[in-house]
Amino acid sequence: MVELVIDTLQYADRLEEAGVGREQAGAMARALEEQLGERMPTRAEINERFNLVDARFDRMDARLDRMDTRLEAMDAKFEAKFEGIRHQFEAVDGRFKAIDARFEAIDGRLRLVTAVMIFGFTLLTALGLFQSVRSVRPGTVGVTEVQQPAPVSPIPIATPDATRTTVPTP
Repeated sequence: MVELVIDTLQYADRLEEAGVGREQAGAMARALEEQLGERMPTRAEINERFNLVDARFDRMDARLDRMDTRLEAMDAKFEAKFEGIRHQFEAVDGRFKAIDARFEAIDGRLRLVTAVMIFGFTLLTALGLFQSVRSVRPGTVGVTEVQQPAPVSPIPIATPDATRTTVPTP
C-alpha cells in the first residue's frame, strides 16, 4: 500500500466524531484514498522532490560562491590598479605644485621688472621734461615752437562731366 500524504484512518475517525457511522466513515476514507492515491504524491515522492530542489539550491550556492570568489579577485585587482593610478595622480599633483611654485617665482620677478621699468620710464620722462624746460629760450615761459604742416599739392582727377578738378593731398 502506498503511503499517502493524507492519513485516511484519522480522516475516518474525524468523520465518526462528527456523527457519521463507522462503516460509512470507513467507506468514505477508502473512497478518498482510491481517488487521491492516483493523483496525490506520496510522502516519498514529495521528499524526493524536496531533495532535488535542495540539490539544485546546493549547486546554485556553489556557483554563487565561485562567482563571489571571482568578484572578490576582480575587486582586489581593480583596487590595486586604482591604487597605482592614485599614486600617479599624486605624482602629477606634485609636479603641478612645483610648476605653480616656479610660476609664482616668475610672477615675482616680473613684478620687480615691471616696477623697475615703470621707475625707469618715470625717470626718463622726468629727464625729458627737464631737457625740454632747459631748451626754452630766455624770455619765453615754457612755450615751444609749433611747426606748421607742409603745403598740400593738388592731384588732378577725372569727373563724369569731363572737366578736371584738383583735390588736395595730405
